[in-house]
Amino acid sequence: MFISFFESVKHLGHYWPVALFRIYVGINFIHFSIDKIHRHYLDSPVLTEILSGWAELPGTSPSYHSFLHDWVIPHWQLFAYILTFGEMAIGISYVIGFLVRPASLAAMILLINIMLGQGPESYTIGEIYFAANAMIFMVSAGRCVGFDYYFYKRVRGIWW
Repeated sequence: MFISFFESVKHLGHYWPVALFRIYVGINFIHFSIDKIHRHYLDSPVLTEILSGWAELPGTSPSYHSFLHDWVIPHWQLFAYILTFGEMAIGISYVIGFLVRPASLAAMILLINIMLGQGPESYTIGEIYFAANAMIFMVSAGRCVGFDYYFYKRVRGIWW
């Protein structure tokens, strides 16, 4: 497996800028999740305060507004754990280059939820992050300097 890791540099060495970008985005995801843990995001209802502020914005869609009030705010602790450890899993996946395509799909779903919650004001930054994760998905950035190359060589499929 480790030989394939170094072999990926030999065969897909022209992807090194994409690999560096993937690792940078992964470190950002890990940083955001660690920051949430240090801000006591899991212990106190910080998420409900943020979501209540989002729900009052004028651009929030009515269906998403009802989803926030009926499901997310009453179960804030579950969603705080999902958000925090989901970001951590996405970041670790990006850094080591393992299961990058499923992780980028999860990141895109996470960003769509954030863009729907914050309203039209967040679309510019959200679209940039969404495009970055879509590029990581389409290029399959885990194949260069990552463990996805090992599985791509042995088990061909859409996830590698």
